[in-house]
Amino acid sequence: MMEHARGLARAGHEVHVLTVGMCDSDVSDTLEGVRFHRLGEAFEGASRERRVAGLVRSQIRFGLRAKRMCARLQPDIVHWHSRYPCLVGVTRPPGARRGPRHVYHVHNWKQAERMTHPLLSPRRAAALLGAVIDRRVARNCDHVVAVSQFIRERVVATSRVPRERISILTNVVDADLFRPDPREPNRSGILFVGRIAAEKGIAPLIEAMVAVTRQSPETVLSIAGPSQDGTERGSYLQSCRNLVARLGLEQNVRFVGAVPNRELPDLLRRSRVLTVPSVWGEPLGVVVLEGLACGIPVVASRVGGIPELIDEGRTGLLVRPADPEALGRALLSALNDDSLQGQAATGGPAAVARHHTWNAVSERLQSIYRLALDDSRSPEEET
Repeated sequence: MMEHARGLARAGHEVHVLTVGMCDSDVSDTLEGVRFHRLGEAFEGASRERRVAGLVRSQIRFGLRAKRMCARLQPDIVHWHSRYPCLVGVTRPPGARRGPRHVYHVHNWKQAERMTHPLLSPRRAAALLGAVIDRRVARNCDHVVAVSQFIRERVVATSRVPRERISILTNVVDADLFRPDPREPNRSGILFVGRIAAEKGIAPLIEAMVAVTRQSPETVLSIAGPSQDGTERGSYLQSCRNLVARLGLEQNVRFVGAVPNRELPDLLRRSRVLTVPSVWGEPLGVVVLEGLACGIPVVASRVGGIPELIDEGRTGLLVRPADPEALGRALLSALNDDSLQGQAATGGPAAVARHHTWNAVSERLQSIYRLALDDSRSPEEET
């Protein structure tokens, strides 16, 4: 999102970003031509706000403030990146309102998720409620942006939004930050980056390490990510720690916690393989792009939008989800295949530069805005 905002500002557009932070509607700051307005803390109050109801309340409060700010700014386009604020800010369907055009950016589509949640769990509540909201806001907005072909097809299949009102705009990364570093010649180990959650496939990954360490006993898996996020309560992390102990992998699996974004490129460049073993439809996978940009092979599940990013056999390997044996074999292959390592070192950054930087998507995003502003214009062909 920030790469899009900075790029639009560089292209001469007036760009305002409504975000979280200490609330003062009369104060804003400008960075790289983008004006930021901070409309309140993400989670107001105590830890109870981290439950589903608290998350919804916080996002609705943010949506109300965003709606008031939009009334003040009077923009041509409002580009929404979150479902609940969009629900509050866009209450009428296209053709039944005046004012700015609204674009809903689908980073994840709840009806694309195939995890089984306990009947009364917060995760099930969040998934069911989110699916209802997704469909509502997509129908109310003038245009929908999907981050991958996979997400676009799920939106078409599960909503009444016409296909011509849904465009694909891939995620982008900062290729100046995420890039290869020839000063890291002795890369080693396997890296996972993401939330410590069941859908990320960490338990099957730990099980796969049994086969990896049998042939490569010195290999270390580093698991980087926050243990608690939104409706996650941290119990999955403990179950993963217990699994590591039960399998006798304490010397080979390390939980390194959350990693600041500024430190992530170095962590990626020091690793020999990045793994993304998600067990259901990952919308796209920004961390896949970040790994490719840094020139390391990616071993990932064949789910969601991930296969759209990986040139199998050249920049990474794809396996069935939740299959520890297949994942273990792929990890060993990626660790030991110097040809794959060499092809990923050049092919990954080249693919990111061609398709996943601001320069690659800038005209596409601006054409989507033109479509939203001009209903009479026929939609462009998807590329």
